Amino acid sequence: MPRILINYGIQPYFRAVWNLDRAFIYNRQIWLGEIKHKFPFGRELSFGMNIGELEVIERLTSAGIQCLHVILVKPLWSKEVGSMYLLNNLQMRSRAALVACALSQESASRIFPVDAAVSGSHTSFSGTGHLKYRKARVTHFSLVGNMGEPTYTLAEALAKLMRGCALPAVTEECLRRYRAG
Repeated sequence: MPRILINYGIQPYFRAVWNLDRAFIYNRQIWLGEIKHKFPFGRELSFGMNIGELEVIERLTSAGIQCLHVILVKPLWSKEVGSMYLLNNLQMRSRAALVACALSQESASRIFPVDAAVSGSHTSFSGTGHLKYRKARVTHFSLVGNMGEPTYTLAEALAKLMRGCALPAVTEECLRRYRAG
């Protein structure tokens, strides 16, 4: 319902609308949790983030709000396949990596450099437009675990990341091992 409200009740009346996935308090600090499901792309494996979303993160971090950017890396690397198969295919869930990075103003500009690219029309609100985005190498992210692991294990790893503790860095080889098909 919230997505329908945003897409059809609010978006048509504004130039751009960006919703925030989750806001929460951890260790007396306000955090924004942005959660995506996607797969890496490119010769050097990367993830993309819309320029508008990066601008929102920049504004929030400049106000002292931390950002936890979490990506559920789908094991089927195809835009033709949604992520619903992860609900009932337990074997595929264990191949869905969970990666994350904590973004501040400084790290966001380092991880997502200034060079912008233009996405395909399938990524736009209308399905016919184009969005500008920036790429981040997968190596800028930490490996939290996989969706086949117990939730408390994944939550514990995310909490460590939010406290500034190092988690294993994501590698291209690691994500290729999780890939199915």
